[in-house]
Amino acid sequence: MLNILSENSTTLLVFVATALSIWYVITLLSKRNLPPGPLSLPVIGSMYLLWKPGVTLMALFAELTKKYGKVFTIQMGPTPIILINDLKFVQEAYVKKGDITSNRPYIYYFLKKMEKQAGLGLSLSSGQQWKEIRRLCTMAMRECGLGKKSLEEKIYEEVTELLRVIDQSKGKPVDLKPTLMQVTSNVVSSIIFGSRFDFEDPKFKLLLQRLREGTKVNVFFMPVNFFPFLRFFTNKEDKFIKTVQTTSAHIKDLLADHEQTFDPDNIRDLVDLVLKMRQISPESRHFSDINIRRAVVDLFGAGSETTAATFQFLLYVMANNPAIQERCQREIDQAFGPSQGKGNSGGLELLTTTEASLQSDLWRDSLPAEYFIAPL
Repeated sequence: MLNILSENSTTLLVFVATALSIWYVITLLSKRNLPPGPLSLPVIGSMYLLWKPGVTLMALFAELTKKYGKVFTIQMGPTPIILINDLKFVQEAYVKKGDITSNRPYIYYFLKKMEKQAGLGLSLSSGQQWKEIRRLCTMAMRECGLGKKSLEEKIYEEVTELLRVIDQSKGKPVDLKPTLMQVTSNVVSSIIFGSRFDFEDPKFKLLLQRLREGTKVNVFFMPVNFFPFLRFFTNKEDKFIKTVQTTSAHIKDLLADHEQTFDPDNIRDLVDLVLKMRQISPESRHFSDINIRRAVVDLFGAGSETTAATFQFLLYVMANNPAIQERCQREIDQAFGPSQGKGNSGGLELLTTTEASLQSDLWRDSLPAEYFIAPL
């Protein structure tokens, strides 16, 4: 019996050693044209470097830059990631050689579960399709108020609603995150659909709820992109897919309602512009229904969750620094008058402290510190 166990153990060790040797050779061959980097282990790659206690991601990358140069490779599970830490190299990679480096990596696990969503919208598309959708969205934003007086009026309307909610709190603690999401999403909605939602509209609340759920669940899929086997240890996959599907269906209904009042001679918003472009180029796949829906979801997502988080942090900073808040208020009063309702952009040059505070807030990461984001 002992001899049999000994033989089995020896066989197992030989098998493991052979498998590791084969893996090592394959890894070396696959990385022979990649920049240098730290040792990559089976399954986890270079992830062990991120598990060192007391070492931040920024400090780790700075250390690796000193050791391997300004361009190096780390292995996230089975996926090699190249990090560029030099402006000149970034320009060379994404400007001079952008035709071979600018596409988005197809590593997202949930895309493989939802093939129809792959490569669509603003956040998932690449190449010519991304350029067309981005150009269209940029054109629509300019046409529909970006940088114009009309957009200032829409923002003023939403800020008035925000102040109303604050007044209703009567000085008691209040969570402004939901209201901030409504405010920022309504500004985006005015550009996309030419109108705003009532704060109590159940459809509007449902849309924002789906966006919040998608953001929360999406955090889980970052590690799953590199370690697909982790999906077997959670039930979030079905929830995420359902969230994407229900959000897309909701946007589809809004687009269908909009089409009924479409007038090619009276372009009101982004949706109208898209519909007109589709009339001009009906054969273009860039303006398909599902691509448009995906782009609208991207715009809402970018204009609600992250923007609301940025404003929320700014309010926290102002509340925690009353002296800075007072200076900003004094500048605003000097520029526009303490009793004046709607301001105008003509006094912006007087808002030095206010603008510095905003720039500092925008510079800060709206995501938790050391949060690793898969490259887009």
